[in-house]
Amino acid sequence: DAIGMGLNLEIRRIVFRTLQKFDGDAMRRLLFAEIRQIAGRAGRFGGRFGDKGFVACFSAEDVSAVAEALETEPEAGNCPPVPHHAQTIKAALLPLSEHIESFSRTLEGDLRRELPFAELIERFLSIAEVSPQYFLAHARGLIQVANALSDIRMSPTEKFVFCQAPVALGDVPALAALHRFAELYSAGQRVVLEERS
Repeated sequence: DAIGMGLNLEIRRIVFRTLQKFDGDAMRRLLFAEIRQIAGRAGRFGGRFGDKGFVACFSAEDVSAVAEALETEPEAGNCPPVPHHAQTIKAALLPLSEHIESFSRTLEGDLRRELPFAELIERFLSIAEVSPQYFLAHARGLIQVANALSDIRMSPTEKFVFCQAPVALGDVPALAALHRFAELYSAGQRVVLEERS
């Protein structure tokens, strides 16, 4: 709803988790005008993402409804037109932490040993399958951060969260700060973030 209200944000991609919403009284399906209003935010303000936006859905059934909404001419004054150069694209997925935790318990139980987290992610991604409207995201950065944090003991769920931190391996101070943060967290110690001026 916040996006549909017209917040002026630099957004490259809109992903509809569902086309249902609670309208104050009951759950209902989004109207075409609402779908157009929300989808139209993708790429609208250019900026660092350029002027091309992407729209995707979690559910394959919703893809056709969104496509129909975008192809339908809006009523006068109802909402701005959406460019008609739409093409079907796939959305990238990474596993959820619950998937990694379950996979870890099963695989490590079968092997009777713990695996380095980076290897666990690589094994998971090598056998994972997704439905046709998705593809598995490249996890190079995640695996590189996992290798950098390999000496820190924590659950796969916790390690997965830390490995998704937006830290480039070339950014040595940021990587050192993430490592220190993870060290303190895993030891149950208080983490104090220093203010930078």
